[in-house]
Amino acid sequence: MSKWNCSKNKISKGTLAVILSKLKQFYESKVRYEQYSTDSEIAAEVLSQASIFGDFADKKVVDLGAGTGILGIGALLLGAREVVFVDNDSIVLEIAKENYELVKNLHQIGKAEFVSKDIAEFCYNADTVVMNPPFGT
Repeated sequence: MSKWNCSKNKISKGTLAVILSKLKQFYESKVRYEQYSTDSEIAAEVLSQASIFGDFADKKVVDLGAGTGILGIGALLLGAREVVFVDNDSIVLEIAKENYELVKNLHQIGKAEFVSKDIAEFCYNADTVVMNPPFGT
């Protein structure tokens, strides 16, 4: 598959969902961290709606509680210039890195930074924040 610059070419919600469905998921979810996989269809819907309002095009984005990186990678596919993936679980952040590399090898996307830190201790100036918030266990 040739590289396709998703940030300059409109990517449909359906195409986004298909790409996101190929990402690696948690090997072993940790209940205390409320780790669970975000469905690719739901992620594509939410991200597409945010993209309509210009929340990603050439923006700095932070993905808080990034997990395997589905929301941040989706933001990159929708034109984010840079995404900082933040998660307190360094093991799951490695999966996010693998997912980023997988997508980067197939699509021209922005930069990524991976930070293993509790989100309560993280401070960064960004244009947009994405997260699938914890709902309590």
